Amino acid sequence: MMDKQLLAGALFFSTLQAFGADFSEADAKFSQRDVSLQATLDARAAYKSILDTASTDEDKLRAAEGYLRTYMFEGTHYHSLETEEGRAARKIVFSSCWSQAAETVSPSVLGFASPVYYYFRSACLAYDAQVSTLEGKVQIVPQLLSAIQTGLQIEGGTTYEAGGLYRVAAAVKYNPAAQEVPGGLYNPEEALVLIDQAIAADGSLPGNLYCENFSHKVRNLMVLGKPTEALNLTTQSLNDFETHLSAGRIPEFIRAETMDCLTLLTQLKGSLETATP
Repeated sequence: MMDKQLLAGALFFSTLQAFGADFSEADAKFSQRDVSLQATLDARAAYKSILDTASTDEDKLRAAEGYLRTYMFEGTHYHSLETEEGRAARKIVFSSCWSQAAETVSPSVLGFASPVYYYFRSACLAYDAQVSTLEGKVQIVPQLLSAIQTGLQIEGGTTYEAGGLYRVAAAVKYNPAAQEVPGGLYNPEEALVLIDQAIAADGSLPGNLYCENFSHKVRNLMVLGKPTEALNLTTQSLNDFETHLSAGRIPEFIRAETMDCLTLLTQLKGSLETATP
């Protein structure tokens, strides 16, 4: 029997097994997530309905992935960090994600530990911390670090979502805002090692096909004062992912997220070209 901890990444948008839940409507709605916020919310409701009624662990995890991805996409795509309104909306989305939505597949609910739980809990905690006050960050960070540490220790934890837990840890450690939090959280040198581990991850979705691994590395290099390296990586990543998209290597469940990442990389490239002699 396939290990339960490794099911989710391989199952998302996979061929339906006989007598399994029907994901066709939910997947169709999810494929429209970048059309409108309402489409994202409709997909969330569809996956939640399957999650609530699923009879197998495979179906529960597959539904949970879709359900949790809608929180990630809504928060990052539809709510801007640049406005007070957007930050407030992100706070609501990501707080709900880690405190309620992710808990639907916690070890206490499933009866076993899955990378799905630890990755999405960690990612949503990190996004929540990003828009929190210093007091809020101090309260969130211990939970975030605990989720990352535990998730990396379970089978599949280092490779799930293209080295996702490494990526989340790196994003926290290179962020200059981490300097506000006591305990030596800010460490951009360590972050660079972590993001390289994410890029090298070899799971059902290889780390080199996950655009955010590269956008984080570019920003990490910028924080370390290496603009030439950052510009070279940005240019190479844009070229590589144009090829990946054309060749059909990017699966639907990260298509829209990849397009958002490429928009960010294009913006970073412009800034680096202006700043680099």
